[in-house]
Amino acid sequence: MVPLKTVKEVQRLTGRIAALERFVSRSAERCLPFFRILKRPKDFLWSQECQQAFEELRCLLASPSLLTKPQQGELLYLYLAVSPVAVSSVLVLEEDKLQKPIYYANRVLRDIETRYSKLEKIIFALIISARRLRPYFQAHTVAILTDQPMKQILQRSDRAERIAKWAVELGEFDLEYRPRPVIKAQALADFIVECTLPNDPEHPLIPMEETPRPPWALRLKFPASNNEAEYEALIAGLKLAKELKVEDLKVYSDSQLVVSQVLGDFEAKEPSMQNYLQKVRDLTSTISTFNIHHIPRMENLRADQLSKLATSRMSELSKTTVLEYLRTPSTEELELAMCIDTEPSWIDELVNYLQNEVLPNDELEARRIRRQAFRFILYEGKLY
Repeated sequence: MVPLKTVKEVQRLTGRIAALERFVSRSAERCLPFFRILKRPKDFLWSQECQQAFEELRCLLASPSLLTKPQQGELLYLYLAVSPVAVSSVLVLEEDKLQKPIYYANRVLRDIETRYSKLEKIIFALIISARRLRPYFQAHTVAILTDQPMKQILQRSDRAERIAKWAVELGEFDLEYRPRPVIKAQALADFIVECTLPNDPEHPLIPMEETPRPPWALRLKFPASNNEAEYEALIAGLKLAKELKVEDLKVYSDSQLVVSQVLGDFEAKEPSMQNYLQKVRDLTSTISTFNIHHIPRMENLRADQLSKLATSRMSELSKTTVLEYLRTPSTEELELAMCIDTEPSWIDELVNYLQNEVLPNDELEARRIRRQAFRFILYEGKLY
């Protein structure tokens, strides 16, 4: 293939690929070398990387994937994939246990979007898909096949403002979230396998152990001793683990007293310490494997840094910081009944779905409840 020689030729190429992107898996990533040329038109250079990407696209378009057309009311499936530089998705239909692609959608990430966490990128990929494939999302139930806890994050009460807006936008569609199964078509297998890009000097991958973790801080609005504050931090972490359905939990704390009391080495004599200890035991009883370890304060600098966030000004906190206010001690929480009235209520349907994923047999009613459920969350037994 003859190399392209001018910026206009590259522009024509990217325009043609954009017109055919629904047929091309992860076309945005494949075109990255061309986009870099267009960013610096005065320094035009058709590199070996551009030529290789050009050849790959030519071979791919020589035998494009056969797309299928869904019928009204059929269940559709959506695969999502992210990389450091782009998000992609493919909408598929399953026929005779064979998955057939309907539409490929993708987008290059811009500036701040490249700094989203992996989970935020996955949700953003869903948002891009819902906007681009809106007619499909409105006419069909779409099952999101993912290995990420998207449903739990979208329905949490303490989600970030950005995710809260996305949750509202997705609320109008009939969506289901399912674990990602074995891929049943080679084209889709290639789509998922290419999910992780090789290390690129310009876009290095972050190792799992170095992945940034969003900070979480507590601000107590009631008088508390240092030991009570340590217990409040432990209880907050246990509640979060319970919400995420953690089965195996290891806790590290620099409080010798709290660790020893939880392990039974020290006796809790004060009534307040006894109440906190009972609260911890109630929460850990629902976790299959729980271990708590004492570590020196010098090895717990991360937690000490987070503790300072609780006394920081709001303007000093980053947008990823989760700041929770506690107005009363955790030991004084009251278990309130969801509904005092014993008569059937429209709330019952939402609670049954959010808590146990129970839906009525009528298909239209089931779709209505799934759509409505996105506007509500079930938090500590209460519907909001």
